[in-house]
Amino acid sequence: MSGPAMFAAAARQRARPAAVSGVNAMSLDTLVGALRRIPWLGAPLNLLLLLGLAASLAHWTWRFAAPLPPLPANSAGAGSVPEASLASLHAAHLFGAAQGRTDAPAEQATALDLKLRGVFAALGGKAMAIVGGDGQDRAVALGDEVVPGVVLDAIAPDHLILLNRGVRERLDLDALGRPLTPGDGDMPVTRREFEQALADPGRLGVQARVESGPLSGLLLTSVAGDGLAARLGLQSGDTLRMVNGMPVASMQDFARQLSGTAGVQRLSVVGERQGRPLILSYRLQ
Repeated sequence: MSGPAMFAAAARQRARPAAVSGVNAMSLDTLVGALRRIPWLGAPLNLLLLLGLAASLAHWTWRFAAPLPPLPANSAGAGSVPEASLASLHAAHLFGAAQGRTDAPAEQATALDLKLRGVFAALGGKAMAIVGGDGQDRAVALGDEVVPGVVLDAIAPDHLILLNRGVRERLDLDALGRPLTPGDGDMPVTRREFEQALADPGRLGVQARVESGPLSGLLLTSVAGDGLAARLGLQSGDTLRMVNGMPVASMQDFARQLSGTAGVQRLSVVGERQGRPLILSYRLQ
């Protein structure tokens, strides 16, 4: 090989690595631009770049907007319902919650010869207790003396707290004083029966008089067997104290409460029968 030919071959060998290194040094934008200038490669390359951009956006969107994983189930059971305590049942009692001191220490049963016959309270009114002693029953309000030296300190639905010369004692509801609830559950009564009795008082089939005293009420002196009163389970000698939580002190009060049943589903009557608390409940149809 002649000298000029050898020189040219050596130059070509040196130029090839330089060209390769030049391509490696090209930036991505330069490479993409160069590829786009190829006529048949422009559209496929644009589609490929668009797919890559969409995949990247989907990835980061999922990273930031994906829903959080569910929390582990509570070992105690979130859906479990504890048994209703006696205190919570008392809180919903028809006669209302206890009135009087609530921060006092526990008390022991009283040794006094007293009987708690019942507890009454009008809706939002003052609770009173019927306490028997010395052969007679009397209504006692909070703060009153039950017997000399013994003051009524607190009233609960099923017991009283007495302050006996500075000592707190408990008087539980007498077994004979527990409410009478004739029948099983609510008694069904139609609204039409009430409407007819209000339009014609004779259909009610009852004669009554106002009972005066600390606990006002309506004493039923006569209940006809074919009237609505008998149908409601009322008897001669019953005393009505409240209808749907509102005090009843006259026949007008009684009629007013019966006429106000348009928007209610149940009707409750609280009173006394033969010295015992009486509760009657009706389901209106």
